[in-house]
Amino acid sequence: MILYWPFKIYNKHTSKSNYYFDNSLKIQNNLWGIKNLEEVSDESMKNGFSQENIISMPANNFSIIYRKVS
Repeated sequence: MILYWPFKIYNKHTSKSNYYFDNSLKIQNNLWGIKNLEEVSDESMKNGFSQENIISMPANNFSIIYRKVS
């Protein structure tokens, strides 16, 4: 599984633009917004995936690569 998105790391935005983007999403719907990478990874592990790699991408985004654990 590959996730591509801006994430907060340790509950901190990685850029000011991500902070503004997060706020604009929450204005539209309080359930939306940039999630904490740690929480996403924890939820993935609960569902049988292990985190393989984190790749920094353009525009302050990340690609997170998970592998299904059998």
